[in-house]
Parts: sequence; C-alpha cells; structure tokens
Amino acid sequence: PISVVSFLDISERRRTEDLVARLGRILDHSSNEIYVFCAESLRFLQTNEGARRNLGYSLEELKGLTPIDLKPEMTRETFEALLAPLRQGVQDTVVFETMHRRKDGSLYPVEARVHYSPMETPPVFVAVIQDISERRHTEKQLSYLAYYDHLTGLPNRALLRDRLKQALLDADRSERLVAVMFLDLDRFKNINDSLGHAVGDALLKAVGERLRGCVRSGDTIARLGGDEFTVALADVAHVDHVTRIAQKIMEQFVSPFQIDGHELY
Repeated sequence: PISVVSFLDISERRRTEDLVARLGRILDHSSNEIYVFCAESLRFLQTNEGARRNLGYSLEELKGLTPIDLKPEMTRETFEALLAPLRQGVQDTVVFETMHRRKDGSLYPVEARVHYSPMETPPVFVAVIQDISERRHTEKQLSYLAYYDHLTGLPNRALLRDRLKQALLDADRSERLVAVMFLDLDRFKNINDSLGHAVGDALLKAVGERLRGCVRSGDTIARLGGDEFTVALADVAHVDHVTRIAQKIMEQFVSPFQIDGHELY
C-alpha cells in the first residue's frame, strides 16, 4: 500500500492571523474609544479597552447597550439621521461632536468618527471616539482671552464693541437710548510707582467689583486697559437714569479701598 500525505502551506494564513492579532492589541490599548455595533439593533458587539476604561463599563455591560445609551442628548431618530448618509453610501465617514455619559453619570465631550461595513454578517458600524475635554477647555480659554480682561475678568474692548452694536440695534427698534461713560483713575500711576504693581492690580480688581454693583445685569462694565474703564448702559428710558448711575458710581468711590494694608482714595 502507498500512503499519500498532503501538506498545506499555512504560513500565509499564520501571517494574516498574526497581523490581525497585533492590530487588535494596538486598537485595544488605544486611548481612543473604539466600538463595533450592529447596524440593525445598534447594540454593541465589541469595544476596546479604551472605551471600557473611559466609560467604567465592563464588556458584558456594554454589550447590553447601544450608542444612544451613551449620548443623553440623542434619540434613536436623531442618531439614525446621522447614520443615514453611511447607509445610503453617500459618505464613507460621518464626523460629529456630542457628549458621552459614563457609568457614574458624569458627562464629557467627544468627537465621533463612524464608518459603515455592510459586507459583514450582520452589517456593522465602527465608531472611533476621541475625548475632546482638553480641546474644549483650550477653546474656552482662548475665547475668554479674546473677549475678557485677564486681570479683572471684565469684558475687554472687543466684547464691549460687540455689546454696543447689539445695544444700539435694540435701542433703535424700541426707541430707547444707549449711554456710554468713560472712567479713569486719578493718580493711579503714583500707586504703581510707590506701592508696586501687585497693589495696583489688586486695586483695579476692586474697582471692577465696585463698578459691577452700580449697574443692571444687562449693562456692561469693560476695562479698556491701564486704569481706563467703560460703562455701557443699554435700554435707557431717559437721560435722568444715566445721571443717577453716574452719581451712584461717584458715591462708590467715596469710601477708601483697603488693599494690602493700605487705604487708597
């Protein structure tokens, strides 16, 4: 009898399996959240370690959830509207920003990139989620620096200009008035020169606080720079109202400012 042994070269398959395994480890340790969810039920089929770590859920817990469970601002209808271009083949990727809710209920902003894979059985969506908390914080800081004085926290010249434009438009429609008052502090340079800039800065902050107490919430106190401030009064019915506010401001400066053990008038 003759025995015939057939050998199948599986080296290529081994290389493919090894590549898939290595890619899986890379994705699993990615700081981004990666989700695979069913295109029909939307239930999660697979998530990486980054997703489980960021959300505080186990894999089994996540498999009982859908992306909508993580996005409190979305409904099935609004989420499906985002996925529609992928299902229709109009787009390869959908990118949007939303909020994610952790298991403990806390929220954090994310950027989502969703892809559709209709060739799988069943068809699936793959979502790569990036936590953008730091980006949002930076954007907020940049926006603050662009429109607010860093020392006093008051609106700066740019924000004052925007608010004045809006106040003038509103006044034109309602046939009311807008008033603008400019203030500067006498002898402020003497304080900086004799007591130092730290005392001068503290005084500017205190002046801003006193001015805030003289106007309504819809009015604006701005610092233009140095010791120069501006008061913008919106929706003024009569000039007498401006006179009363001016007098109130003058009265606020009768009492001395207590700064670092110094009485400043």
